[in-house]
Amino acid sequence: MIVQPVKKYRMIAITLILMVCLPVTNLFAGWVIVEINQNSNGMMSMQSTFIQRDMVRIETNETIIILDLQKEEICLIYPTRMVYWKGNPSDFKESMVQTVESQIITLIEQLPFAEREANRKEMDKIISQMRSDSVVQWLPGKLMLSETGKSDTIAGHLSYCYEIYIDSTLYEKVWVSNSVNPFAGIDLTRMMAMTRELTSPTVIGAYRESEEYLGLIRHGFVMKSVLSTPLGESTTKVESLRNIEIRPEIFLPPIEYRPAGLAEILQMTLHDFDQIKPGRPE
Repeated sequence: MIVQPVKKYRMIAITLILMVCLPVTNLFAGWVIVEINQNSNGMMSMQSTFIQRDMVRIETNETIIILDLQKEEICLIYPTRMVYWKGNPSDFKESMVQTVESQIITLIEQLPFAEREANRKEMDKIISQMRSDSVVQWLPGKLMLSETGKSDTIAGHLSYCYEIYIDSTLYEKVWVSNSVNPFAGIDLTRMMAMTRELTSPTVIGAYRESEEYLGLIRHGFVMKSVLSTPLGESTTKVESLRNIEIRPEIFLPPIEYRPAGLAEILQMTLHDFDQIKPGRPE
């Protein structure tokens, strides 16, 4: 059986999809958001997000991603290796697909002859899904959002709890605040299209692009998320959220870093995936 290909930036894409447009007081200042994730084993990790005008920076200990929504350009930065790559998200996706395809073909050739044909068909399905722009196919059943009536104050903002089901299975609980949203003024459709190029489809990614889910979060900002996994719950919570002016250089690669080719970046992507956001499930 072929193992699903690794998906390096899924967690970052999930974080971006959680945040949507809502008017706020100062559209010209930026936002700095710090999130803490704790997985079912108690392991904790932190992610910082910087937002200003048409620029978004997502930062973990190992990797930084900068989205220029106006230019539709991404910048991938590896601080520990002092390298970066800047380019079109679709170029990254196609190169990633080709790399994964090549790796799977090599694995298939090592299988007994009788098993190769079935695994080639599965490979073709995986590659086709990776290249597809449709996320609906990943929803295994009917999506339902349920208001629980529960509330909590998170990072100073009153937030209301909703449960997300597919058929009768609970996938996630989210706490949404209607009082603040750092992505006001951001082109959400463009941002989601760009981040989709950095990921492979998942059930979670699919329902977070559904009309039902977007209908909920267009009116607020997700302050907390609890995902159900076979190993237990994984919780991501906004630790702090500040509305400040951000220095423009935050959205540029450091001048002492060297530009890397896409092949080198992909190698790092596939090698380092398991170290990024270890608490977040698929």
